[in-house]
Amino acid sequence: MSKPELLEDYLELVTYGFTNPMPDADEGPWKITAKDVIGGEINFSTARKTTQEAYDTKLTRKSRPLIGDVLLTKDGTLGRLAIVQQKGLCINQSVAVLRPNEKILPEYLFYLLSTPEYQRQMIGDSDGTVIKHIYITRVGKMEVNIPSLKEQKERLKHLLAIDEKIKNSRQTNQTLEHIAQAIFKSWFVDFEPTRAKIAAKQAGQDPEPAAMAAISGCTLSTTADAGKLLDQLSPEQQAQLKATAALFPDAMVDSELGEIPEGWSLGAILDIAELISGGTPKTSEADYWGNDFKWASAKDVSQAKNSLIINTERSITELGLNKSSTKIIPKFSTAVVARGATTGRFTMFGENIAMNQTCYALKSIDAHPFFVNTLLKYELPKLVNSAHGSVFDTITKDTFQLSKLVLPAVELRGKYESKVAAIYEFVLANIYQTEELSECRDAILPKLLSGELSPKRTES
Repeated sequence: MSKPELLEDYLELVTYGFTNPMPDADEGPWKITAKDVIGGEINFSTARKTTQEAYDTKLTRKSRPLIGDVLLTKDGTLGRLAIVQQKGLCINQSVAVLRPNEKILPEYLFYLLSTPEYQRQMIGDSDGTVIKHIYITRVGKMEVNIPSLKEQKERLKHLLAIDEKIKNSRQTNQTLEHIAQAIFKSWFVDFEPTRAKIAAKQAGQDPEPAAMAAISGCTLSTTADAGKLLDQLSPEQQAQLKATAALFPDAMVDSELGEIPEGWSLGAILDIAELISGGTPKTSEADYWGNDFKWASAKDVSQAKNSLIINTERSITELGLNKSSTKIIPKFSTAVVARGATTGRFTMFGENIAMNQTCYALKSIDAHPFFVNTLLKYELPKLVNSAHGSVFDTITKDTFQLSKLVLPAVELRGKYESKVAAIYEFVLANIYQTEELSECRDAILPKLLSGELSPKRTES
């Protein structure tokens, strides 16, 4: 009987990243930790950067993965994978590097270790009382049955095709969300329509077309230019723009936060949103845990792959809901991690979802959930900076209550809401579609890689 092959026979390198502290920097190479590997890729929005000097002088080659290397999270959050797609990265000790040799494709290695069989082996062999660890020497000793490169490519075709659809859907969502955020920034951060009105008045021109052009995303030098642009729009579009432009003031006034549009006010986030806390049913009561209501923890919120959550790791029963302090948080509320290492991470709920006590939810009091969510993108960094705690930062009710921000008139908040609501509804529909595609991929993944399901049969 032939000796079984081991995974290490297909790896050029198995190691993990740096253990020495690396400085933070605004620009420079990315520092990747276990928390930054999620959804099969590196989440650069949570990653930090280090200096080029530290990258060049403080690291050995093992901490600088190459394109095509497979990253594996080995400490705390276990078994997550990503393929390195770019240069200029370094990893810390919570991430292992698996460098494929010439006998295995990076994508095949990635999918192989993603299968339930190998996930069970890696996580089942982990040790640690407080923080679990995968020992990379044990990873290399796992038995494998790897086909030829030609067969690997055949088996990968369907998996890569599904993941390409998922990637395209997520990119579409990112583009749509950037559009919504750009509108918010123009209206409520840079005050472009108001500034356009002021500039037009100072030039002795009609401020209304200038504001309409600014709302359309254009900066034009004269009223005549604005008129030419607006003439290209339908009468209905012009009427909508005119109604929106009328809501913007034509003057700025001084405030504690600098100049703001006349008639707008300073206030706290809780002036426009209700703060809702969560709770956890007793874990010792099996009857409290089940499939009646999705229940989000800080882990669900902080590790969300999308801007809206539709699934959670755990769920609770109606009895668990009634016997604890948790509450059902309405759809499109924004959930924020309030304590711990991921304080300040937030996401929106795409469904009615219960929540635990490590998070707060913010529910718009005037049916403007997307305004509240986008406002938090700008204000949360300030809130986190003011957070306090003995070990970890902590956001409290006072953090929200004492916040100070610029609040536009409710009519203008409503106009923004109506403008972007369709965007977020489309984003949510795309998220449901990507979840279905992910479930399909996960169902055929082990069968394809084991050879039980032939690539040719999936095509027929």
